[in-house]
Formats: sequence, structure tokens, C-alpha cells
Amino acid sequence: MVHTRRSTNNPPLSFIAEIERTASRYRRANPRFKRTGRRRSSRSTMAEENATLRQLIAPNFNQQRGAIVLPALAAGVNFELKPGLVHLLPAFHGLAREDPNKHLSEFHAICESMKPSNVSEDHIKLRAFPMSLKDGAKDWFNYLPPGSITTWINMKRIFLEKYFPATRLNTLKREIANMEQRNDETLYEYVERFNRATASCPYHGYSNQDLFLYLHGGLNENERQWINAASQGDILSKTPEEAFELIGRIAENSREFISKRGNRASGGESSYTREQDPLKAEVSE
Repeated sequence: MVHTRRSTNNPPLSFIAEIERTASRYRRANPRFKRTGRRRSSRSTMAEENATLRQLIAPNFNQQRGAIVLPALAAGVNFELKPGLVHLLPAFHGLAREDPNKHLSEFHAICESMKPSNVSEDHIKLRAFPMSLKDGAKDWFNYLPPGSITTWINMKRIFLEKYFPATRLNTLKREIANMEQRNDETLYEYVERFNRATASCPYHGYSNQDLFLYLHGGLNENERQWINAASQGDILSKTPEEAFELIGRIAENSREFISKRGNRASGGESSYTREQDPLKAEVSE
């Protein structure tokens, strides 16, 4: 029997196979080595075939890392964010008590006041928005998929999906529909609380008619009677806009009256009485 000796210069086949599997895995993970439908040049092919493992696993520094892809500026236009704009931006930390819709509203107002005429809304907002995010919200943004955001609408949608999910929306809708005036709450305070709830939930889907009926239905009995009297006993004969204007005016007048008198309504009492001059004529007409 003739015994052949394995050459010590040749590596084991299992080791070669492991190298090939490793190279294949990194080719799939690294966009530089993904095959496209185009025919690559012989130089590129040879460079890939001769690449070492160190080269194959090296990060691709040309790969897009940021989540936002800015829209192109018009020819000849150069734009950089001014420190004054960055300093004025509102901050959002991603905390449960923060209002993401309020943040977007304030952010919009700042960007509109500082936007150059030759720069699109998408460009300035997409460039400035990451700078308004802090702490946990900044971390969330940094982990978004590279190149996943190309428009401001897209950025806004992703932001609200994260910080204003359907569960929070439904909770706020129920709060609006079931709001009631507290025993120690003046008419002005109740109206302000209702307005804050609707402002923090701009996607509630309620009509103006529904909103006024919720507001009016939550009044304590004395406040409701006083407002009905101010509308000649038939608040439902007014349009929703007229009804909101009336109750807003009464609430503002009641705040001024209480401020001058230095007292507050007790439980179930109206915070506005017939001795108040501003509405005497309105009720007696």
C-alpha cells in the first residue's frame, strides 16, 4: 500500500471554505460588493477578487449614513443655517409629558419666519429639524434607516408615528368628548383647558358642531344656564362659530371680573353673575 503525504504548504479545505463563506457574507453586507445588472470592468472585478479579508470587512465610508436626503437647491443657490435660527428652534426631548404637535407648530413658525425666498420649505425644515431634537428623541432620529427620509411630510409622519401613536390620539379624543368643568374651575379656566386639549390633538376629526356640544355639555348647570340666557335662551340657534365666539367672550369677561373682585366661584356656582356690566345689555335684549 502506498501512502501519500499531504503537503504542509496547502491549507486544509475546511479553512478555505470558511474564508470563502466569510468573504461571501461580507460581500452581501457591504454595498460596494453587491452585484448590479451592469457588467463591471475587469479592473473592478480583479480588485474584488484580490481583496483581502481586512479590505472586505472595512466599513464603506462612502455609504449614506444620515436618515435625511436633502432636496437639491436651485442652481447657484447656497444655503446654510444661520446660528440665529438654530438658537430659536424649540427643543423636543421625547418625554411622555411633551406635546409633539405643539413642537411641530412652533418649529413651523420659526422656519417660516426665517426661510429665504429661494429655498424650499422641505429643504430648510429637513435641515433644521434634527437640531430641534434632544436626548432620547435625538437618539431615536440617529437610528432611523439611512436615506429613509426625502420630504418634510415624510419626516413629520415618522415623527408623529413615534411620539403621537394611535393610542395617544384615541386617549385625547376621549378626553375632549368627555370633558367636564371641575367644581373649583372658573368658566375661563374650563374653556382654556378645553382649547389646550383640542390644540394638542389636531387630528381628532370632530366637527366644530361636535366640539361646541362637548364644550357646552361639560359646563356645570349654573354656567350653562347663564350662557343660554346670554344667547336669548336658544344657544342652538347660533352657528358653531357664533356659539364659540359667545362663550369665549363670556369666559374672558368672567376672568376680568374675578380678577377685579379677587374671588372664585364655589362648586356648582357660575363664575359670572348678572351684576357684570359687559353682558347686561346682551342678556336683556
